[in-house]
Amino acid sequence: MKTNPLIILLLLFVIGCDSKQDWRADLEKVNEQEELRMADSKAKIRSYMKDSYTIETGFSSKEEALLAFLTEVQKTTGFELKTIFTSLEKETVLFPNTLGFGTALDVTPLEEYKKLIQERENMGIERLREKMQGSSFSLTEIKWEKPRIYNKINGYKPHSIELTIKGKQVKVDQVKMIFEVNGKYKVGVIAP
Repeated sequence: MKTNPLIILLLLFVIGCDSKQDWRADLEKVNEQEELRMADSKAKIRSYMKDSYTIETGFSSKEEALLAFLTEVQKTTGFELKTIFTSLEKETVLFPNTLGFGTALDVTPLEEYKKLIQERENMGIERLREKMQGSSFSLTEIKWEKPRIYNKINGYKPHSIELTIKGKQVKVDQVKMIFEVNGKYKVGVIAP
């Protein structure tokens, strides 16, 4: 008995189509899981919401916080800096106050967001070090945008920062936000 290859191919196609699940059902399941992850993340962040916050170390002005941060970046080699918000402070102070303000935190699960923020922060610090070349510097000019209120903390975004390094003017744009928490100022967002 001779079998027609076209018939076999057609049968395999029909059997293959019948046995496969609808890909849309799988996509819906993935979406539901992501929605649950986001709901869990937001619930965890909201659990840190309170009427007043404190941070361990801080500075008396945004300019002092910026200068201390730049000096630490210039003098050190690691990424664990004392002049920026710690991981715990970000999760318990910054995130509860910035949730709902249109940041990536609003649409990214907490654990992924923390990794993203840390990677961007490390890249920003590295770029600053490249610009500073380990040399001494002077802070020539800072222009600030209008202050922003994030629930119980205030944010101050530098519009432009200019340093003098080895006699040359260098623009720095890696410092994205300095926050004021109960009268203490600290660098909160750094990015490339």
